[in-house]
Amino acid sequence: MSAGDRQAGPPAADLYGAGAPPCPVETPLAWSVNDADGWLQGPLDLAYLGGHPLSLTLRPGQAALLVDDLRVLAGYGAGTHDVATDGEGAQRLLFFAAGPGPDLRWSAECPLRVADARLPLVGSVGLDIADPVRFFETFLAGGGALDPAFVLVLAGRLVQDAIAGHGGDRAPTASDLGDALAPCGLACRRVALQATAKPARADVAVGAPAPVHS
Repeated sequence: MSAGDRQAGPPAADLYGAGAPPCPVETPLAWSVNDADGWLQGPLDLAYLGGHPLSLTLRPGQAALLVDDLRVLAGYGAGTHDVATDGEGAQRLLFFAAGPGPDLRWSAECPLRVADARLPLVGSVGLDIADPVRFFETFLAGGGALDPAFVLVLAGRLVQDAIAGHGGDRAPTASDLGDALAPCGLACRRVALQATAKPARADVAVGAPAPVHS
């Protein structure tokens, strides 16, 4: 079919106003982060948006990273950002909520065992995401599907190593653990640990004859 065979429609100016483009501009998809949904959210796979533009709005304390499997491609802080979704490769958005990060907890049934410590520890350690880029590179790069539970396991091991490296007879404080956790993008917000009570034990040999009283 040639151009002359097509029926002419009304001028674009009649449809969209003088000076308007022949096709309406696609409205960006608005996206925001709800802090109540957790400290780490996503990933949002941009391939599912089919190239639809994204308008990302972040409040103070919130952050987002545009990543592929191994690298951070862009970072976003507070404000409104236009994010292109038609990039090459598997690109995803990760979201970090404002406020407290992950909490690690140890109970008497599953205590924190530190080498050279006389007794296991119970209690909790509160962490914050101080550097999202370093956090991604430590815990998420090359890891495939996002698994916050597995991230907590890895963070727990780092805290365990930091406590072991602290040494000394007193319990570590948040500042004591900060230097060890900073290269991983974490900050220590709170430490509330104590040694478990030493269980009572009767030193009686199994199978020994009962004492004889005269």
